[in-house]
Amino acid sequence: MLLKRGRLLLGRTINQFALERLSLDNSNGSGIKRGELFQQLVQLNSEHQGLVGQLAVLTQQIDQLETRLNLFSQKQSILDRRFRELQIAEAIFTSTLAKVDLGNSDPYGSFPLLELVEDPSLPEEPTAPKPKLVVIGSICGSILITLGLTLIWWRTPILKVTKKTIQDILS
Repeated sequence: MLLKRGRLLLGRTINQFALERLSLDNSNGSGIKRGELFQQLVQLNSEHQGLVGQLAVLTQQIDQLETRLNLFSQKQSILDRRFRELQIAEAIFTSTLAKVDLGNSDPYGSFPLLELVEDPSLPEEPTAPKPKLVVIGSICGSILITLGLTLIWWRTPILKVTKKTIQDILS
């Protein structure tokens, strides 16, 4: 029965000698060594699977980091270009400022300073606000606001009269 089951599982014929060789008992003294060998084989296989899993995770992390590195290198090139543009703009600004400073010489540097001492004078009438202008503005504003409020109040009757007049003309 055991041979029949072995053939069914393996898909090939198996003999008694092969089964004895695979046996882990200690009848001929090699069972302990084979058992240790199988134990090491299972242990190494599990370690191998763990290392393969770690390799897959590390490969995925490397891919992610390479993607980030590419993104950061693109951003770095943009940043470098902007920094160069800033340096050029600063150089242009500095040179223009120096030209302006050179062109802005003191026109009074060659003449001695003169000061006239005189009593201050006050204007006879205020410059702003002019009372006449304020009164005229407030009167015009009051008239416009009153006119607007009146039109809003009379809007409905005016619309009715207008509709009636239009209907009379069209009829």
